[in-house]
Amino acid sequence: MLSYPNRLSLRTHRKQIEEKGSIVKNFLFTVPYLTSESISSPQFAFIITKKSFSTSVERHKIKRILSQIIRDHLSSFKTGLRAIIIPSYKIKNQDLAQIKESLVLVLKSI
Repeated sequence: MLSYPNRLSLRTHRKQIEEKGSIVKNFLFTVPYLTSESISSPQFAFIITKKSFSTSVERHKIKRILSQIIRDHLSSFKTGLRAIIIPSYKIKNQDLAQIKESLVLVLKSI
């Protein structure tokens, strides 16, 4: 789990990001994002659907993997970034190195 300053509340910010923000896509991830100078650290949230991952065990595992990747590379992201990470069902067939490379590449391209 990400530390509190790096967590994004979907309840309060999701609509704003989807309406005013931009989207970056990859074959494994879709990342709607919004940049703002008012925040001091990058913030992230995850949306993992039941359609892509049927069991809660799979969804929690993917969320833990993505959180760890973001924690390891937190200093390399922009400070005012608010991003929602939505993984594709194709992530099931990828190994950890490919997932890490793809996520970091997408987030650094913002």
